[in-house]
Amino acid sequence: MSDFDETLRYGGPQADEGGDDAARKAEERERKKAEVRKRLEEAGSKKKAKKGFLTPERKKKLRKLLMMKAAEDLKQQQLLKAQERQKALASRIIPLPDVDKIEDKGT
Repeated sequence: MSDFDETLRYGGPQADEGGDDAARKAEERERKKAEVRKRLEEAGSKKKAKKGFLTPERKKKLRKLLMMKAAEDLKQQQLLKAQERQKALASRIIPLPDVDKIEDKGT
């Protein structure tokens, strides 16, 4: 009866061929490697498909538009300041009479 206990184990009788088990493990390992490789390739292709919102081209275009807008705002501010300056000067200084239209009768 002890011979019978040695040949049987809880999972069933032991296989005499140890190579079959190793081959099955190697096959399972290769299958898992293939799954992981496939998953990584899919993740890589998704990353390539999605470039991102601000591509270098869009950054250049955005920077150009912002600079144009800033220049336009600066010109507008300078124009307003010049108008304000002229208005202040006009209110403080008496306008000069037109010298060309004055008839000189003194001499």
